[in-house]
Amino acid sequence: MPSPRGLAANIISGMLSNVFRMIVHVMLLPIFARLLGPAEVGLFTLAYPALTFVLLLTEAGLGDSLAREKAEDRRVWSSAFWGLMVAATVLAACLYAASFVIGHIAHQPRLPDIMLLLCATIFMAAATVIPSARMLRSGNLLPGAICDLLAFIIGSVIGVYLAFAGYGVWAMVWQMLSGMFARAIFLNWVQPFFPLFEFDLKLLAAHMGVGGAILGTRIIELAGRMVENSQVSRALGASALGGYGYANAIGRFFSDAASAPIWLNLYYVAINSPGEQVARHYVSSHRLLALMVFPSAALLALALPTLVPVVFGPEWNQATYPIMIMVLSSPFVALGTYHGAVMFARGHLRIMIYGTIALALARVFSVAVTMPFGLVGLALGLSVVNIMYYLFALLIVSPLIGTRRREVVTAILGPVAGAIAVGICFHFLMGSDPNLAWLTISGVLSFLAYPVLLFFLDRKKMLTDIQSAMAILKNRGETAALS
Repeated sequence: MPSPRGLAANIISGMLSNVFRMIVHVMLLPIFARLLGPAEVGLFTLAYPALTFVLLLTEAGLGDSLAREKAEDRRVWSSAFWGLMVAATVLAACLYAASFVIGHIAHQPRLPDIMLLLCATIFMAAATVIPSARMLRSGNLLPGAICDLLAFIIGSVIGVYLAFAGYGVWAMVWQMLSGMFARAIFLNWVQPFFPLFEFDLKLLAAHMGVGGAILGTRIIELAGRMVENSQVSRALGASALGGYGYANAIGRFFSDAASAPIWLNLYYVAINSPGEQVARHYVSSHRLLALMVFPSAALLALALPTLVPVVFGPEWNQATYPIMIMVLSSPFVALGTYHGAVMFARGHLRIMIYGTIALALARVFSVAVTMPFGLVGLALGLSVVNIMYYLFALLIVSPLIGTRRREVVTAILGPVAGAIAVGICFHFLMGSDPNLAWLTISGVLSFLAYPVLLFFLDRKKMLTDIQSAMAILKNRGETAALS
């Protein structure tokens, strides 16, 4: 197991990579919209959801499950490799055949040509599962974050160049193809694996169970979101759906940029460490996310009334308050997902399936009940569901992991109080109608005040945080856990 310094490097690199990609993605949207036009962007949008779903089926949660295997057990890894390639072949053929049907229904005869090339990404995704799983097994995620970032940059550069060169929808197609290809090359170069010509289905049986459960939770979540979107579109129209979708996406992307690397590190700890260490890291994961995300969420939410008209345009003003609400509540659902890292690592699959089903049903029910109150009502209802999901993890699952509920709550109380204090400072500093320059200055000053405010509000734990950080910087080894 790597030192705390190694775990910290994994988390920081993952966060920086995610934030950079998110920023670039936001910048690329208006570029493609202007250069390609709605018809070409719409054609790619028609292909993308089906491809995303098939890519999800290709990986099938197998990577996370395989990370529990010993690196030297080549028969298991080889069986997984050939199984992934067979699955990729079948799924690619099915997707290409389906593109003729989708293209006919949508009156888009060019769709099969586009999908034929995009089907190659299925094999590229399958080729990254083994190196990603072996990297997770080793506990060194830094090279993976660098590979993802470089591949994203390569794909973006190629896509923008082709868009300026007038290639239309093919610019977006080649952006995805080149990025996926570069990622597959980089990951297999960093973590090379040469499979044996052996395949044993029995060796994969246990992994198919865990992987199927992980895949099942993702499909349930995806299906729930599709039902939600359908409800909102039918009842409130396309404009409201756009605001609802942006509120969900911005809130989720914001919290996921920080929570995903922490989740992976917690999963690695859970598959390699005894219960006492896992419980300690589970609490530390809550603390770490809360320290970073809650103050950032407060500042971003308060800045949105000024930012939304500038970034998205005045027609998006109706979505400002829903986005603010979702940005503030999304960290709670991110915290609620951390129990999944431990439950999947220990093979407790039923509680994950039932929890995901309950969350999806609760979201659909919330949308149905709050729809008469418009976008703000929808956002408030989903925020209640997010907090309830966190409470489910706190009250039901935390004791199963071996932590006391009070420990988990205490870990985030100080950061939440500090975030409220930072928000109050920011509100008074920026005034009623700030320009972008003063908004930025107010935000920076408020964020710099956060450690001072947190020290007064949560002094004891803040001192422990500083001691842990100093120990990591000095690389004192396993005894300096993040707790």
